[in-house]
Amino acid sequence: MKINSLTPAVSIFAAIVLTTGCSKSEPAKPTTSETPAAPAAPAADANKAATTAAAEAQKAVATATAEVQKTAEAAKTTVQEKVAETKATVARATAKAQEYIDKAKSLVADKKFQDALTVLNNLSGMVLTADQQKMVDDLKATIQKAISTEAGKAVGNLLGSPTK
Repeated sequence: MKINSLTPAVSIFAAIVLTTGCSKSEPAKPTTSETPAAPAAPAADANKAATTAAAEAQKAVATATAEVQKTAEAAKTTVQEKVAETKATVARATAKAQEYIDKAKSLVADKKFQDALTVLNNLSGMVLTADQQKMVDDLKATIQKAISTEAGKAVGNLLGSPTK
């Protein structure tokens, strides 16, 4: 797309270079009986063509600049929309993870440790905030300790040891 926008400008520049020629001058060849006639009209036409070409080149550059700005603005809008969508998705995921954590806390309070572990396993694969990860780790440690304590009591009861 950029190349297509620059093609007219390059063509116009080439036309300017070709019509103005180079600035090297050669000494005039003397003629014996002829007086040199000054061709004023072709020089004026060349200047007019150069001026027109320069104006067209400026117009092409302005058009290309406007197209680039429009494309950049559209890209900016798209990126902003994607950022907003991503933030909303992260917020929903964080809220869902918090629901699982709260449910697990409730089950621990009710001494339903296996159910709490099952709920915490639902968090695998979810991206948690640092605070949520700490809560999950703490809950798992609490659950493991409680399960070990209950298992010790159950073994003690099976062997007939009195519990304190």
